[in-house]
Amino acid sequence: SLANAEPGTYTVLVRDIANPTSCQKTQEITIAENPKPTVTISNPGAESYCFGETVTAPLFTFTGTAPYEFTYTDGVNSSVTATSTTATFSPTAPSAVGNYTYKVTALSDANCTANASSLTSAASIEIKHRPTITTVETSGNVCAGNLLSVSCTAENATGATYTWSGPNSYSASTANAVVATSAMRDNSGVYTVVVDLDGCSDEKSTDAVLSRMNFSLTTILKHRLICQMYCLYVLLTRLKQYRNRFLTEWSSLRY
Repeated sequence: SLANAEPGTYTVLVRDIANPTSCQKTQEITIAENPKPTVTISNPGAESYCFGETVTAPLFTFTGTAPYEFTYTDGVNSSVTATSTTATFSPTAPSAVGNYTYKVTALSDANCTANASSLTSAASIEIKHRPTITTVETSGNVCAGNLLSVSCTAENATGATYTWSGPNSYSASTANAVVATSAMRDNSGVYTVVVDLDGCSDEKSTDAVLSRMNFSLTTILKHRLICQMYCLYVLLTRLKQYRNRFLTEWSSLRY
């Protein structure tokens, strides 16, 4: 027997002790070295996702002889020890917001154990916050001539951008914005806001309805004064007519 032999080809010679020169047999034996297993970790899908999107898990690809036993970490949760009877393995995809880096820390196959220093392959997945619009509204059913504004509130929106669009090519870039200080009927319509945070966005719309007329107190008083003056004019005109008629009739009675 040969213990701890190095890989290579060995020749075994067997001789008959009684007749060693004429009775012998040789045999070559080759000892092959089993390669140590390796693993490559890759991302079949994207490296970055918005919260709520379907995430594709990373792929572990092994070399060596199955089955494989290994320990891996995602950099966020506790390490996991698993086995695989095939040369590929996919862990459970993450779903919570965070930065995940997958790496194998220990690996062995049916024959050998990998050196820890050789397990350098890694793959990262980022799940980003997605802003959520909670309210989007206008200043209500506005009378023409009054202020029309739009407003939006959103969660997970720190540092987000706001983009409004609406009738007459309206645009704004703040959460709360003025559409018109003296709104007109053509300001009626649908106003849409997009809240974006690092490529993750939410979108909602709201309607603005404007009434046809708006009479302020000043306008009402002005029209009332005009009406009163017109009525007085009509009254004086009628009195003048009656006066002329009375004088005419009085003159005919005198003669």
